Amino acid sequence: ASDSTGYLIASSQGSDEFVVYRREGNNDYVMTFELVDGNGIDGVKGTDGIDVTNFELNATFASGLFIAQDDGNPGANQNFKLVRWEDIARAIAPPLTIDPTWDPRLVGLVSQSVELEGAGLQLGVQDGVVWLRWQTRREENHRGFFIERKLAGAGAFQLLAHFRDHPELAARASGAGDYQFQDRTARPGFTYVYRVWSVSADGSSQLVATRQIRVPPPASSSDNTMNGSIHLLPAFPNPFNPETHIQFALQRMGPVRLDVFNAAGQQVRTLFQGQPQALVMELTWDGKDGDGEPLPSGVYLVRLRQDNQVRVQKVLLLK
Repeated sequence: ASDSTGYLIASSQGSDEFVVYRREGNNDYVMTFELVDGNGIDGVKGTDGIDVTNFELNATFASGLFIAQDDGNPGANQNFKLVRWEDIARAIAPPLTIDPTWDPRLVGLVSQSVELEGAGLQLGVQDGVVWLRWQTRREENHRGFFIERKLAGAGAFQLLAHFRDHPELAARASGAGDYQFQDRTARPGFTYVYRVWSVSADGSSQLVATRQIRVPPPASSSDNTMNGSIHLLPAFPNPFNPETHIQFALQRMGPVRLDVFNAAGQQVRTLFQGQPQALVMELTWDGKDGDGEPLPSGVYLVRLRQDNQVRVQKVLLLK
């Protein structure tokens, strides 16, 4: 597939064996197989070429086709063996993954367009679980999303979830909608970077959003310093251009409001107002006012309010 997942199949000229490796990462070895006698058809005794398709051809080959040229019969150059790809994929445990919806014949022929609503990708932490949420305004020629994750400042991105295995990431029939995903494998005390990609009808992928969030360590039962309080964590980067990430932490659920004021005390933007979906949330400010107009360089105040509790911090926009 075009998202760099899938498999590589290799064979040596004249060999009876076919070797499968993973396409992503370090191309780890998966399996070795042969086409043996069965169902009234003799196996392959040496081959000079193979071909694999993963898309539906007809009812018999609904999940693709594996073709191997066979040297073991008269007229070898015209002798080919056809095997259902799913029969090979299911020969080991766990079976190989098949994505029959990706059609390489469409690559470059179909363009996609995915547009997010203004809030973009939102991240939050609740009970040690990182949740991701985004809303699309428009989807064209779109099949779904996949999510990658890495530790901030280290390592490479790894596939976390794909719409093939997570129906909640599949494209909406309405052409737009709300999407959510929960990452239950994040470790407390670490900061993670998440990337969301969209996949078009031809299998090509497009980066939609990148965000990062820190998973707080579990609070000690004897630590009451945060009991009943709200916290506005340091924005990063600060100073910033063109955007900064603002994270706040609550001790209880309830309506909150996060606003931005200029140095004269005038409110220029409301970043969040309402009921949060998690006790820890991260939002992004792009240095624009509520009408989407860029603001000038200068000092701005970010104010978090819940009931009668208020927290304020300064951020510096540089251009």
